[in-house]
Amino acid sequence: MLKFKLTLAYDGGGYHGWQSRPEGTGVQDQVEAALAKLFAAALRVESASRTDSGVHARGMVVHFEVPREQFRMPGERLVPALNACLPDDVRVVSAVRVSPDFHARFDATGKQYRYHVWNHPVMDPLSRDRRWHVPQQLNLTKMREAAELLIGRHDFRAFTAKRDGVLGDSVRTLKRCEVVKKGAEMTFVLEGTGFLYK
Repeated sequence: MLKFKLTLAYDGGGYHGWQSRPEGTGVQDQVEAALAKLFAAALRVESASRTDSGVHARGMVVHFEVPREQFRMPGERLVPALNACLPDDVRVVSAVRVSPDFHARFDATGKQYRYHVWNHPVMDPLSRDRRWHVPQQLNLTKMREAAELLIGRHDFRAFTAKRDGVLGDSVRTLKRCEVVKKGAEMTFVLEGTGFLYK
């Protein structure tokens, strides 16, 4: 078997998250369908993480294994071959062969989320699908002070969606919590080893 690591970027607006779904509306379904067009074996991809419905990604790492005898193309052809089989809103950015013990999820060193806010009385029409519009002036100094308090190991139970008793350990470590402002746009950058549901 040969193992490959793919780095993906996708617009999650038309999908119900990363994970495969019975109706085929997960991004994972798109990637596995593309692999099925290239290889005879039914290949499954394992991801570094999951994303919720409508969430975009710009660096999702996944891996898959393919029988050696089925991989008949030069390695540099894998990215264009997969992209030719994927919808325009899902792209393979890179593909590299990795050792048999590599695992996208267990070898991940961190995850980063970015939330964008358009802080101006008038919403930019070209950003309306990618930014949350807050017309009232936000206090950047206070927000940065509050963000500092979230860094470290804390119980984040109050920040997650209720899951009817499914939620187990709600303690997570946040390595970075930063508010970046550029003009009317504010970007909230959160980085950690793992995050809670929603």
